[in-house]
Amino acid sequence: MKTRQFRRCLPLVAALLAGSAMAVDGDPPEIFEFDGDVTDNVVVGDEPPVNGSQIPMVHLGGDDWSLLFDECGRIPSSNAGDCGTSQAFTGIVQDYDFLGDDSFIDLKFTKGSSKDEQFVGDWEITNSGGQPDKNDITNGYAAAYEVTNPSVDPNHCWDADTKAVVPCSDPSSDGPLHEAGDLIFTVGADRYAVQGDATLGAWFFQGDVGVTGADTDNPQFVGEHVIGDLLLIFNFPQSSGSDPEIIIYEWRPDLDPSSPLLLLYDDVAAKCDGLGGKLGCGISNEAIDFGKGQDAGIPIGYQIGPITVPWDYLPKGGVLNGPVPATGFNEGAVNVTKALGEQRCFTSFLLETRSSESVSATLKDFVVGKFPLCNTSLSTEIHDAEAADTYVDIQSTEVAPGDVHDAAYLIFTAPGDLLPSGEVKFELFEATCEDLVADYNNLVDGVPDMSIDDFTAVATHTEDTDNGTLITDGSDVDDLNGNASRVGQLRVQSPNDDTLEPGTAYAYWVNFTSDGDFPDAGPHCEEITAFQLTPTVVTEIHEGTSVGGNHSGTDIQDNPVPNPLTFPWAGAQKVGTLIHDKAFVTGDKSITPAGDIVFRLYGQEGCTGELLTLDPGDSDGDGSATTNTVNVTAVNDDDSAAESLTFDTAGLIPMGSNNRVISFKATYTPSTNAYTGASAACENIVIEKYVPKLVTHIHADGDHATDIQDTEQLVGISIHDQAVLTGDAPFNPAGTVTFQLYSDGTCTTANGAAEDVTMTADGGDSGDGKAESSSFDTTSYLVGIVGSNRKLSYTASYGGDSYYVAVDATEPACEVLTIKKRTPTIYTQVKIEDTAVVGGDGSGLSVTSGGNEVTFKIFANGSCSGDPAATETENLTAGLLAVLSQTATIGDNAGERGTTTSVSYLATYNGNQYYDSKTHGCEIVSVTLP
Repeated sequence: MKTRQFRRCLPLVAALLAGSAMAVDGDPPEIFEFDGDVTDNVVVGDEPPVNGSQIPMVHLGGDDWSLLFDECGRIPSSNAGDCGTSQAFTGIVQDYDFLGDDSFIDLKFTKGSSKDEQFVGDWEITNSGGQPDKNDITNGYAAAYEVTNPSVDPNHCWDADTKAVVPCSDPSSDGPLHEAGDLIFTVGADRYAVQGDATLGAWFFQGDVGVTGADTDNPQFVGEHVIGDLLLIFNFPQSSGSDPEIIIYEWRPDLDPSSPLLLLYDDVAAKCDGLGGKLGCGISNEAIDFGKGQDAGIPIGYQIGPITVPWDYLPKGGVLNGPVPATGFNEGAVNVTKALGEQRCFTSFLLETRSSESVSATLKDFVVGKFPLCNTSLSTEIHDAEAADTYVDIQSTEVAPGDVHDAAYLIFTAPGDLLPSGEVKFELFEATCEDLVADYNNLVDGVPDMSIDDFTAVATHTEDTDNGTLITDGSDVDDLNGNASRVGQLRVQSPNDDTLEPGTAYAYWVNFTSDGDFPDAGPHCEEITAFQLTPTVVTEIHEGTSVGGNHSGTDIQDNPVPNPLTFPWAGAQKVGTLIHDKAFVTGDKSITPAGDIVFRLYGQEGCTGELLTLDPGDSDGDGSATTNTVNVTAVNDDDSAAESLTFDTAGLIPMGSNNRVISFKATYTPSTNAYTGASAACENIVIEKYVPKLVTHIHADGDHATDIQDTEQLVGISIHDQAVLTGDAPFNPAGTVTFQLYSDGTCTTANGAAEDVTMTADGGDSGDGKAESSSFDTTSYLVGIVGSNRKLSYTASYGGDSYYVAVDATEPACEVLTIKKRTPTIYTQVKIEDTAVVGGDGSGLSVTSGGNEVTFKIFANGSCSGDPAATETENLTAGLLAVLSQTATIGDNAGERGTTTSVSYLATYNGNQYYDSKTHGCEIVSVTLP
C-alpha cells in the first residue's frame, strides 16, 4: 500500500489555508487540489506568471490528476491508497481506441437523439461522422475520496432538509458540511478545442454500463440505469466574471416516469476559490482568483492559461502532447454523501459533453469506463460437514460420501457501512474445474455462456447472503494514509452434499448475484476427488552409514536453526561426520503407502538454492546425481519407510567459514491413486569445524626444542618462531600460519612484512600440525640503540582449513625476547705516554666496528680525582692499541727536585654496537725528580 508525505505550504499561503484546505474547495484539509491544473503543486515563488505560463502559487493539499496517472496510469483501481489516497480511480480514460493500422475509433452520441432523461438502452451512438470541436473529449477521469477530518469553519455546516450550507449555529444545521467518512467524487476532462461555454455531465452508475460493438456498424451501450444513479452537471461559462454552475440529479423514474431525473442540488456560484463553504465546485485552466476576501499579500487573478498533461493529448491545430489550451481543461468535485443523504455503491462512469446545462440538453461526446468504488470477489473452500466449526479447507483430501459442503467467502470493498446483499448459487458438477472453465469460456456474442450447457449439476443450492456470517466489515482496517480501506468478508455456506462417488472428480461452481449496490461476483471453481488419502511424511537425520529399510536411530536434525547461529554451537555436528536421511510415510485406512521417496540435499538452510551431490554415480538410476530415489519399504498396514544414501560432510565447509547449514528434503511420490504425493518438512542440520589450539615458542636456530621467549639473549643470535597446532579433527591440518616479528616487546611495531608458512603434520596425532618462521639474525638489531638491550616480539595466527577454524596463538598471544649487548675486556699499560689495549669477548665480534675510540684523561695527582690536566681521544689501531700522544710535564722547577710527584691516568673505551663502554682503573705513576 502506497503512502505519501504531503509538503507544507510556505508562509505565502498561510492566510489562505488557515483553518481550511481542499476537499471540496476548502473543507476539510488535504484531499484534492482544485486549482485549474493537473500538477501536484507546491509553492515555488511569489512572482506573477510570465506570458501566461503556469506558476503554481499554492499547495492546496492532497492529490492531483498527474499523481493518480503516475501511480495508476489508465488502469481503474479500487484499492484504497493505490492511486494517491483515492478510494477508487477510473484511470485516465481515452476517448478513442487505436485499431493498430493508423486508424482509430471515436465513439460519440448520434446527433440530437440522446438525452440524459432517457434510459441507457435508448441512447444512440456512432463511430462515424464529426461533431463540434469544443464538444470533443480527449480524456476523461474521475476518482472517489473519503473525508478523514470534518469541516472546521463555523460558517460551513449542512442543512440536509434544504440541502443548503448554513452557519453551524443555525438550528437547522445537521453538522459539518464535510464530515469524516463522506465520499467526495472528483471529475476532470481535457477537450480537443475551446470555443464558447463548456458543459460536462458525469454519470456514476451502480450497474455495469459499457459499450459493445465499438468497431462495428452498430455500436451500442450495454447495461442499464439503476434507481439511485447519480448525474453531476458542471457548466463552465466563458463570460467575464461568471462562475461555474453545478447541478446534481438522481435517477428516479419510480417517482415520476415522465421526468426521471430528480433535482438534488443547484449552485450557480460554484467556483473553486479556496474559501470553502460549497457542496461542490468547478474550475478550468482559465484563471484562479485565489485570495478573494483574503489579504496576506496574495496576488488576485493568477492566469493559469495553457497547461501540459502527462498523458497523451492532441489539441486542435497543435501537435501530439502539446499544451491544453486555456479553458480546455475542466475539473470539479461534489460531496455525494451529503447530496444523496447516504452512502451508495457505484460501478461504472460516463463523462459526456452536452449542448447546455438543461436537463433536456442534447448529448454530444462521451467516454465510459469502470468506477470500482464497490467491488466483490469470491473465494471458496470445501469443508468437512462433521467438523464444520473448524472451517478447514479439505479440497484434494480424502472425502467420504455425504460429508462435505462448500463455503463461499465474498470479499468486498465499499464506502461507509455498506454491505453486499444477494444470493450465492452453489452448483456441484461431476467434472474438473478445467472442464468447466473451458466450457464457460465458450462465448455467445462475445459474452461467456453462463449456463455451462455441456454439464448437468448433480446438486444446486441457492443461499441468501442474509444467512451468511460477516467475518469482518473492514471498518477497523485503515491504510497508512488514514483512509478506511473497507475490505470486508462475508461467508455463505451451502448445505451438505451426499452424492459423491468414490474415485470421481467433482467441482463446485459458485456465483454471487447482487440485489443491491454491489456488482456480481464469480464464477469461482474449486474441485475435489473422493477417497484420495493424503499421507504424512516425517523425516529424521541419522549419523552414520545408511543400512536401508527401517531402523531406529537418533534424530540429529536442527529445527529450528538458532538465529543468530553462534559458533561453536552445542547442537552442531562436526565436519567429516557421515549422515543419511530417514523418511516415514504414514497412511490411513489400512492402506500401506507404496511408491518412492526422492531425497534431496541442499547446500543451505531452508531446502532452497544449491543441490549437493547425494548420489554421485546415479546408483538409483533416476538420472540425477543430486537426487536419490528410494522405493519405500512397508513397516505395517499404514506405514512405510525409506533411507537415503550416505553423505560424507568432509570438505563441506569452505575456507573463511566456521560452519554451514545444509538441509534434507524428502518427497513422497505414490505409485497408486490411493494417496496423493506429499513432502516432509525441511530438515536442517548444522555442520561446523573443529576449534584448534595454537601454541608458540621462540627457538634459537639449530634448536627446535628449547623455548627462549621471556629470556635475554646476546646480540648476534639467530632465532625463529614456531607454532604448534593441536585439535580433535581426524585429519591432518592444512592451511597457513602467519608469523609477524615486531621491534618492541608489545607486538605493536611490525618489523618487516608478515610471513605465511604452510602448516605441516608434526608426526604426532592426526589432528596436529606445526609451522616455523624463517630465521632472524639479530646481529644488526642493536645498531644505533642507546642502552644495553632491546626487546623484540612475535605473534602467530592460523588461517584455518576445511576442518579447523582460524585461530590466533594464545599461549602466549605475544612472545617477547630481549636482545642485549655483549661485555668487552680492556687492558692498559701505565706509562708517561699511556696506551690502551681493547679486546673483545672471544665471540668474533669486532670492538672497532661502528666505534673504535679510547678517551684518555691525565690527572696531576695520584688519585685520578679533580679536573684532568688533559683529555685526549685516540682511535684504536689495527692491533687494538691506542697510544696517548700527550706527555705530562712534572715539576721541573728547581725547588721541586728531590720530591716525589704523582700523575694518574684514566682510559675509557667508548663502546660500539656490540660492546658497552668501559673505563680501566686509575693508573698512578709516581716520579721522584732527580
